[in-house]
Amino acid sequence: MRQQVERARALINSGNNLDALRQVREMLDSHPGDPEAQFEAGAVLQDLAGITFERVERLAPDSVETHELLGKYYEARGQLPKALSEYRLALQKNPSAPGLHFLVGNTLWKNHDFDAALPELEQEVRINPGHSLANQRIGNIYIARDELASAIRYLEEAVHGDPASLETHRDLGKAYRKTGRLTDALAQLRIVAENKPQDETVHAQLAAVYRAMGDSDKALQELRLHREILERQAEAARRKD
Repeated sequence: MRQQVERARALINSGNNLDALRQVREMLDSHPGDPEAQFEAGAVLQDLAGITFERVERLAPDSVETHELLGKYYEARGQLPKALSEYRLALQKNPSAPGLHFLVGNTLWKNHDFDAALPELEQEVRINPGHSLANQRIGNIYIARDELASAIRYLEEAVHGDPASLETHRDLGKAYRKTGRLTDALAQLRIVAENKPQDETVHAQLAAVYRAMGDSDKALQELRLHREILERQAEAARRKD
């Protein structure tokens, strides 16, 4: 493995990025499921991203694309203040570009600055109404504000745009439940439970729906599942310690 990592880094340093990526792919294929291989692959890809951005900066240091790419680089590394700064610089240069308001709003959302995130995300869907994740983020914020009619409108749009997003189905189910649309809530939450049965939050939501429907047996069953998952998670955390 060490030789493969060193070979990939040498290829990056010589500018052979495509061959470097192939070397990383071969390493992962030859060590399937190996945490060390995955860690080394991530480190090599971060090096590749850093070198690529340095080259882009030299060629076009103040372009929209450069600031956007640098923002994504910092965001991937968890450096959200730097990412936000770069996204805002990109946005200043092209405020009508699809995607940039989302990048700003999503970074603010990750920082839990929901009041600042909302207008950016809403501007994104004005530019690009079908942006599923922007719609989902907006719906999530409106749920937190208990503005459920607005939440449902955006979440329904998000589900329509990306029916595979379990997080969106769960949020929409929660909004339906809180407005008393129990049958609709049940349909959304069952999608999540069937596809992600270890999601403890959906079982808590289902328990609340069944309780509201008067089905105490099913509510109790969901609560038991919720508790069992939490206990398994706690046990796994203890083993790591």
